[in-house]
Amino acid sequence: MSHRSLLVAGVVALAASASIASAQSMARMSNGVAPVPAATQSTRKGMYVGGALGYGSAGISCNGCSSDRENGLAGYFRIGGTLNPHLRLGIESDGWAKTIQGVDEQIGFLTADAYVYPSVSNNFWIKGGFGFAMTKESGDTDELKSTGTGVAAGLGYDWNPRGGSFAIVPYASYHRQLSGNMKLNGSDTGVSPNTNIFQVGFGIGYRH
Repeated sequence: MSHRSLLVAGVVALAASASIASAQSMARMSNGVAPVPAATQSTRKGMYVGGALGYGSAGISCNGCSSDRENGLAGYFRIGGTLNPHLRLGIESDGWAKTIQGVDEQIGFLTADAYVYPSVSNNFWIKGGFGFAMTKESGDTDELKSTGTGVAAGLGYDWNPRGGSFAIVPYASYHRQLSGNMKLNGSDTGVSPNTNIFQVGFGIGYRH
């Protein structure tokens, strides 16, 4: 399956989760049961932690060079706190890795993120973040590495049908490195990479 198909599948999963929540609300209204006020429906509060494994499509290019996108294992770990039912702040680490013809390729991001929930009564969220980025390719004798700044954007849904502390989180995200020259075995090459990752998958979240 192509990386485009998997990205579309991830977005469809997010849309389906949001639709289920909306359908449940309409069903309560059609049965004559008054909806619970939005202010009392939200369970977003306190600290939270989460992690995920998924699929990532990575691209690395620079001035005068280019390469095909590569598919590999990706994931994240995040931890933070809830300011109010509409906003969570946290630190998130995202990574992608693959070995290609004996060369280990790794891309990583460490960002400070804001997770915005437009509705108090719906668990759909969008995120944005800024922080550090790292790109590394290493073989038997040589290492090509770049560190710099990066940005993050994404969306997801905290699926929590029983209202407990755990949630299943379908998500999609995009990360991009903004700065940082490549260094070959520690020597600056003067070349700045254009590194980015598309990532989709399912995570697990826990709030306390």
